Amino acid sequence: MRDPSDIQQQASEWLIAFSEEEVDTAGQQDFVRWLQKSPQHVATYLRIAAVWELAGDLRERPGIDVNAMIERAHAAEASEGGEAAGPAVSAEEMRPPRKNFTLRPRFAVAACMLLLIVGGALLAPMLWTHAPAFATRAAEQRTVQLSDGSVVQLNARSRLELHYGSGERQVDLIEGQALFSVAHDSRRPFVVRCGGTRISAIGTQFDVNRAASGTMVTVAEGKIAVSGGSSPVSLVAAGEQAFVRSGARPEVHQANVSAVTAWTRGKLVLTATPLHEAIEQLNRTAVRQLVLEDESIRDFHVSGVFPYADPGPLVRFLQQRFGVVAQETDGVVHLRKPQLH
Repeated sequence: MRDPSDIQQQASEWLIAFSEEEVDTAGQQDFVRWLQKSPQHVATYLRIAAVWELAGDLRERPGIDVNAMIERAHAAEASEGGEAAGPAVSAEEMRPPRKNFTLRPRFAVAACMLLLIVGGALLAPMLWTHAPAFATRAAEQRTVQLSDGSVVQLNARSRLELHYGSGERQVDLIEGQALFSVAHDSRRPFVVRCGGTRISAIGTQFDVNRAASGTMVTVAEGKIAVSGGSSPVSLVAAGEQAFVRSGARPEVHQANVSAVTAWTRGKLVLTATPLHEAIEQLNRTAVRQLVLEDESIRDFHVSGVFPYADPGPLVRFLQQRFGVVAQETDGVVHLRKPQLH
C-alpha cells in the first residue's frame, strides 16, 4: 500500500503547479491519470485544497459536486483496468480558481513542508476520513443511484457513507433508515454496516432501520446474511425480518414487508406497536416532535395507518382511544396520561 504521505506530497505538488499556472495540456493529462489511480488521490487533493482555502471555491462552482467526483473515482477504480470507465474527473474540474495572489515557489515549498510536518498529527483526520456521504432532514426522503447500479432510498433524518472498493461494496448507515435495492455482483458483496450489525448480500432488496433499541433488517427479495458483531451469522430470506442487538444472535421471524416499507409511500403503519416506539418512528419523519411526559403511557399499544410527516392524526387517535392529554408549545407536542376525576 502506498504511503499516505507520498500521496499527500504529490497532491500538494499538483496544487502548487496549477496555482503557478505551470500545467500544460500534457501535464493536465498526467494529472487526470494521477487522479484515476485511486479515489484516495481525489479526496487528498480536495482536502489539501481545503487547507489552502481553495476547496470552498471548488464547491461553489456551478455544476461541481465533490461527492460525485469521488464516487466517480471509486467507479473508475472498480472497473477493469482502472481506466475503462473513462476519466473519473477532469483537470478543469479540479483546477484551483485564480486568486488575487500567486504562490511564490519559496512559499509553496514552505507550505508543502508545513503540510508534511503538521499533517500527520493535526490534519490526518480531515485528510483521510472523507467518504461520499448522503443525508436527509426531517420530512425529507432521498433516492441515491450508486455507481454499480444499486439504488438506496433514504428515509427522513438518515445518513450513510459509501466505501466502495475493488473487493467489496461497503455502506455505513450512520443513522436512520434505508431501503437498499442491490445490483447483482457475485465478485463484490454488498455490505451494510450499522453499528455492530453487518448485513451482506450479493443482489437483493432489504430495509435497514437503525433504532435506539437495535437494528431491524427486513428482506423484500432474495437472501441476506446478518450478524451482530461477534455473534454467529444468520441467513434471512424474503418475507423475514431480523432484529439485531450488538453482540447478540439475530432474532429472525416473519415480517409484513409492505408495512415495513410503507414509509416509501408516505405512510406509517403500526401494528400493536408500543407508543414509545411509534413516537420514535414518527419523530424521525415529522417536523413537529412528540415528547412523552409520562412513562406510564409509553407501552400503550397503537395500531393504524398514519401520515408519514404529520403527527396530528396520531395525537388525535391517542386522545380518543386512551384519553391522552396533548399540549403543544413551540412545535413540540407534549403527551401525558389522562387526568383522573
